[in-house]
Amino acid sequence: PVYSEGLSDNRFGWRQKAPGLAALLGEVGPAIVICHSASGSTAFEAMKMEPYLMKGLVAIEPAGVPALENDFLPYMVETGDIPFLSMHGDYFEEVRTQQIGNRDKCQNVADVLNANGGSGQVIDLPDEEGIIGNSHLMMIDENSEDLANMIIDWIDETLYAQ
Repeated sequence: PVYSEGLSDNRFGWRQKAPGLAALLGEVGPAIVICHSASGSTAFEAMKMEPYLMKGLVAIEPAGVPALENDFLPYMVETGDIPFLSMHGDYFEEVRTQQIGNRDKCQNVADVLNANGGSGQVIDLPDEEGIIGNSHLMMIDENSEDLANMIIDWIDETLYAQ
């Protein structure tokens, strides 16, 4: 199934890119996939193709987030629990209103995963962490190292803590 109405037209080229990502996972073995923005649709589609090869999914302000739980739950929980983290900056209301819906869909993914024994978390930087001023390209913002460390900590705590 197509994850959302916005992707039904192959927006961002996910139909061409997802098989390549799935093939790469097949070559390198299980991996944590990190996506940003438009590559979110590619990552979610590749997860459907090779769910056992995705150890975790970190999505930085992704597009293409599945809206319906039957589009992601079987792949993320029933196939071995693919932990999910999404991170979101600010200025949504002023500049990037489309990100409000994407953030809400990420929260839905996290809530459904957690309710079904999986692991999902949404980090809303301004509301939960008190961090303001991040752009959509937060990996090049002044505090990018701090944000990267937050992601690394989540990976360590979620995937490697025993």
